[in-house]
Amino acid sequence: MVRVATFFGMTFGAFLFWESMDKVHVWIALHQDEKRRFWEYAGLVCPGAMPRFGAGGISPLV
Repeated sequence: MVRVATFFGMTFGAFLFWESMDKVHVWIALHQDEKRRFWEYAGLVCPGAMPRFGAGGISPLV
């Protein structure tokens, strides 16, 4: 009985962790887009001149 309860508890905990990480990643991506638009609007950088991170300079957020 304890094993079954532990299994369901761990599964539920993993699900909650996965869902919260998904929300955090979406929030970070949206926040980066807002920053990029702000800097472009302010005229401090040219569109497309923001640093891109990732393999080969390609950002997964674009």
